[in-house]
Amino acid sequence: MKIIKNLKLLIEMFNIINGFKKHYVFGFILTVISSASNIIIPFIVLKIFDVAITNMNIYELVYYTAMIILVTIIGAVASMLFQYINSRMNRNFVMKLRMDCLKHINKLSGDYYTNYNSGDLYTILFSDIENIQTVLTNSFFSFLSNLVTAVGLLIFLVWLQADLLLILFSSQVILFIVQKKFNNEIQITSENTRDAMGTLNSSAQEMITNLFSFIENGLKGFFFKNYFKLEDNYAKNSIHTSFILAFNRAVLNFLNSLTVATILGYGGYKVIAGSLSLGGLVSFNLYSQRFIGPITQLAQYNTEIVTSMISWKRIKGLLDKPVSVKSGNEEIDIFGDIEFQNVKFSYDKENKVFDNLNLKLEKGKVHAIVGPSGVGKTTLIHLLLRLWDVNSGNIYLKGHDIKKINIKNLRDQISLVSQNIFLLNDNIYNNIVLDNKEISKEKLDEVLRQADIYDFINSLPDKLNTMIGENGIKVSGGEKQRISIARALLKNSSILIFDEATSMLDNETEETIISQLLSVFKNKTIILIAHRLSTVKNADIIYVLREGKVIERGNHKELIEEEGFYYNLCNV
Repeated sequence: MKIIKNLKLLIEMFNIINGFKKHYVFGFILTVISSASNIIIPFIVLKIFDVAITNMNIYELVYYTAMIILVTIIGAVASMLFQYINSRMNRNFVMKLRMDCLKHINKLSGDYYTNYNSGDLYTILFSDIENIQTVLTNSFFSFLSNLVTAVGLLIFLVWLQADLLLILFSSQVILFIVQKKFNNEIQITSENTRDAMGTLNSSAQEMITNLFSFIENGLKGFFFKNYFKLEDNYAKNSIHTSFILAFNRAVLNFLNSLTVATILGYGGYKVIAGSLSLGGLVSFNLYSQRFIGPITQLAQYNTEIVTSMISWKRIKGLLDKPVSVKSGNEEIDIFGDIEFQNVKFSYDKENKVFDNLNLKLEKGKVHAIVGPSGVGKTTLIHLLLRLWDVNSGNIYLKGHDIKKINIKNLRDQISLVSQNIFLLNDNIYNNIVLDNKEISKEKLDEVLRQADIYDFINSLPDKLNTMIGENGIKVSGGEKQRISIARALLKNSSILIFDEATSMLDNETEETIISQLLSVFKNKTIILIAHRLSTVKNADIIYVLREGKVIERGNHKELIEEEGFYYNLCNV
């Protein structure tokens, strides 16, 4: 059963090369030419010994010597052309497989984004894909070359000396049995090593991407204590795998050396006895050496296949992750009323977030969502962006079921400024403009003023060309938020969402930005989510959430006059 399962994985892995058939055909032809040159040369050597030298014929000697040079040149040219084609194919192959993985990741839901292991994912995208590329290109053509060489040499060896060939065959049978015993151990140790590397990468990446936070919060000691354990575990697994592979190679080399010694001993006896010519022995030894090499490498290719199947299982595990949130086909202008009707939702089966939630976000108005922590304010945005789908109920945009709308079309028309700000390790200009390269300077300046960051940027020596470091480490939290707000404003979407987007700003700056947003985007649908209730007091409609439902609705004045839950929140 295990053999069938591994064979199925192997077939799936080799199916990846379907888009590169022309490259493989051309590569195969060049491989055959290169291999043929290696097969022909020992035969010419035989002619030099048994014809040219035995007959003392200088013309024959020059002729066969020239033939060796010509065949070598042809083989070298074929090998060079193959290396060029193979190098291009390698990069195209890696790029395609990596893009397939990245595109699939972008189709996955919030469930994946909140549970994936970054170290494992990094290992898949770089180490595992490179490993697959090596096996399916470099090692695969090496396998073909060795196979062609082995078959060709076998024919010549049978023609030269059948009894010496029996010695050679016996050694290869022993080699095959020995290699088979190594394979299982190699597979187990390789899998353990890759898992340990993924865990180690994840830990290191977590610290590297949050250096400031680790130092500020005194996490260095905790990190290194845990990291050294992971490093030690990876080292042990890696050393064990290296030892198994080295031991495997040593055993193969010993068997090959033993075979050579046996052939030379028995062949030398036959030369002394007069039943084999010296040229025949030299040629047979050359052929057997060239035969043993390919056979050994064919066995080692089996080892590479075993380790690559571990990489393929990890890649396949990513590509086979189900797309639970499927995109619709409708591409529409979504600027209109947004309605949540009888929405039930939970991240798991035990804890309900929404229970028959009903609310309406009206076109062109400013809405605020308030409530205690954990009530589902941000979850509302996740559902609107379709990072998750509702368990039951419906969400309608402009009367269209959200599930029927193309996800890219939907998200392109929504701008989100979140409390979790991500900035590129680039300059301020690129962080705001992104791929919108046709933006005018006047429009950009206008947006910078609306985000209250124009004066700050122009006070910097390099202005918009100022590098802000990885995730904006060189600017303050408030400045990061303003850059993020400017980015959202420049996108000019019909729906703008601010999820705690001004939490790092002082009250005066926050009030300035909010008032500017409300005046500039009168005809946009704005959704404000905030714990600081001063942020939402100017909203047209405030929804108060509690225990998965809307418990109050109205503007600030109306809700204060009701003296309900919102009133109590304001007075806390």
